[in-house]
Amino acid sequence: MLRRPSLTLAEVAWRWSFWAAGAFLLSALLIEYLDTLPVGPRDLFFLNSGQPTLIGRAISHIFQGSSVRLLLGGIVAVSGLSIAWTLIAALGRSASLASIREYFSHLRESSPTEVEEPPTPHRRALSSLAGLNFLRLTVGLAASIALVGSFVIPRYFSTPKSPKPALAFFLTLVLLSFVCVAWLVVNWTLSLSAVFAVRDRKDSFSALAAATRFSRERAGGLWAINFWFGLAHLTLFFIGTTAASMVLGLAQFLPGLLVLTGLGMLGLLYFIAADSVHIGRMAAWYCLAETPVNIASTPLPAAETLDAKQIAMPFPPEDDILSEVETREKVHLPDPNV
Repeated sequence: MLRRPSLTLAEVAWRWSFWAAGAFLLSALLIEYLDTLPVGPRDLFFLNSGQPTLIGRAISHIFQGSSVRLLLGGIVAVSGLSIAWTLIAALGRSASLASIREYFSHLRESSPTEVEEPPTPHRRALSSLAGLNFLRLTVGLAASIALVGSFVIPRYFSTPKSPKPALAFFLTLVLLSFVCVAWLVVNWTLSLSAVFAVRDRKDSFSALAAATRFSRERAGGLWAINFWFGLAHLTLFFIGTTAASMVLGLAQFLPGLLVLTGLGMLGLLYFIAADSVHIGRMAAWYCLAETPVNIASTPLPAAETLDAKQIAMPFPPEDDILSEVETREKVHLPDPNV
């Protein structure tokens, strides 16, 4: 994070470029959709009347029968953005992880016993990361459907004839918690799988299996990394919200344009810091994967591998201490004064 700030800038560049393109595409979709709405003289008269009832009738007449066009346009736009994100995120993540791998390979050059691995094939890494991104999109779509179902399913337990609002609220809360936790765990595992897709030249499912096995074997290190970087991200969020509230508190003394500019600058700084923390956490994952397991945790050899005679008699038979003492008592030593 500190020695290679260009990596954070590269992460910011590809992320913000994609989201800017997505915002432009959705804005163009909304503008084109509004241009297709028919607005007649009567609708204009009702809109300018200032009466809520007439304005509501005009809006309902204008938007009547146009939801299908908006739905189809949204499907096309979201599908295009999903495909673009799958490819662009694979390119950006491959470049980031390649830079992290190069950094750690330079650190290993001082060790003469370390054998340098061949570079990761770029095409293999891109295909694996694209597969992982597609899995993430699929999981996100399934989580979105599950979130909608979390609000729909409890309605069958609380009907107008037999209202049970407490039970419906409890079921909704439980389902929402389960869906959110499941999505967070799967999304985190897919993020960790990208490290093994680039580091070990694995395909998508092999990298996912390696990440699952690694999270089980090195759970302590992963929990420590996620805790400290999550705490750093939470601290940045509180600092950003506090600064934003202070700027909003000065809205009655400052011009509106200046307040909006200040909020925009705070938002940009927060997202830059958040991307930096994300890069640091990914580098920490890679560092943990490169760090071997402590030798002290290696199990000792079993007792069956030792010789049974060595276990029963630690000294050889010819070195019996008692027999040596008896022999010294029987032998007559000459007088040294003679």
